Amino acid sequence: MRPWAGSWRWITLVLLAWGTLLFYIGGHLVRDSEHPERSSRELSKILAKLERLKQQNEDLRRMAESLRIPEGQAEAGSLAAGRLRSLEDQLTRAKQKIHSFQKLTGDGPGPTQEELRRKVENGVKEFWYFVRSEVKRLSNVESNERQKYADTLLQDLGHQERSIMTDLYYLSQADGVGEWRTKEAKDLSDLVQNRITYLQNPPDCSKARKLVCNINKGCGYGCQLHHVVYCFMIAYGTQRTLILESHNWRYAPGGWETVFLPVSNTCTDRSGASTGHWSGGYIHSDTVTLRTAVSASNRANGEAS
Repeated sequence: MRPWAGSWRWITLVLLAWGTLLFYIGGHLVRDSEHPERSSRELSKILAKLERLKQQNEDLRRMAESLRIPEGQAEAGSLAAGRLRSLEDQLTRAKQKIHSFQKLTGDGPGPTQEELRRKVENGVKEFWYFVRSEVKRLSNVESNERQKYADTLLQDLGHQERSIMTDLYYLSQADGVGEWRTKEAKDLSDLVQNRITYLQNPPDCSKARKLVCNINKGCGYGCQLHHVVYCFMIAYGTQRTLILESHNWRYAPGGWETVFLPVSNTCTDRSGASTGHWSGGYIHSDTVTLRTAVSASNRANGEAS
């Protein structure tokens, strides 16, 4: 049976009702011919009803046409049903996530989270009791047995530590907190990356405030990469465009761009109306040079734009 057959039954019933109403109108007009005013009023009401029935009939016809599946396209029905099931599944998952976040924000921690918290708390207490007991016993262990005793103790402590870390992991994932943490981490990552992209690609390089960093620091490869990261941190914190100088770099004489992507697609010129050296505070100079010997403890302290 086609899915639009039921709609045509309704249309047929409406048409029959319409015919019956017309028959009623004819008989009513014959009976009320002696009262023309009353007949006129009732005729107006009946015509209004007919107009509504006509509109309903048209709506049903359109509905039937929209539900009608042409010959040879019966598979479209199964395809639509599959899509409907997929949408229902997505809606169900969305409702579950919403419910999970509502519990986090409105009702406090769920039962699973509280149970795991208590389990972790108990594990930490037991860990302390165990360590205290074993350390007290240490004074009674013979000197030639202490190494063996220490090895056994470390092994037992490792079991305790892994048990607590496992409970902490489950606690971090309980009641949707894991999904929330993943989302927050992604949002933060997107925010930082978008900000770096904006700072590193200013609309007008000649007017941009810049931080110049030389990669040729007197240390090894890993140390120099850490220095590049530190330069990015200073540039980000001071809202400047990082200019990375890497010509004759010991690990790539052709420069940073020969082995890595450039740190900017539009601004690589260090020139500026005024220059200076960064000392950890606010500097008015357009171009600031970061000394290669700078210590990581001397962090940017909020230079404004």
